[in-house]
Amino acid sequence: MGTDENMQIAYSIQRIIKDKGISQAQLARMSDISQSAVNRYLNGENEIPASKAQKMADALAVSVDELLGVDLPKQGENELITIYRSLDADSRELLLNMARKLAR
Repeated sequence: MGTDENMQIAYSIQRIIKDKGISQAQLARMSDISQSAVNRYLNGENEIPASKAQKMADALAVSVDELLGVDLPKQGENELITIYRSLDADSRELLLNMARKLAR
């Protein structure tokens, strides 16, 4: 059985491939990694080398952070929240309206 960290990473990758409807064999082919290696990674038996994590992330069209289950807050998002919280009610409403227009 793998370490807790390996198991958490394995669970994250399993969730992604399930969400995308991809099998372990397909992931192996798409990322040019042997199926036995992918199986060991997804069973949490082996730690995934950075180069293999990048190949899998590229094949799945996700970031390495997402692949590994890392939920890093984005600096820009945190800055927007901080600014929003520092504003008065009228300024908050103005900022929200501007954001809604930009999001269209």
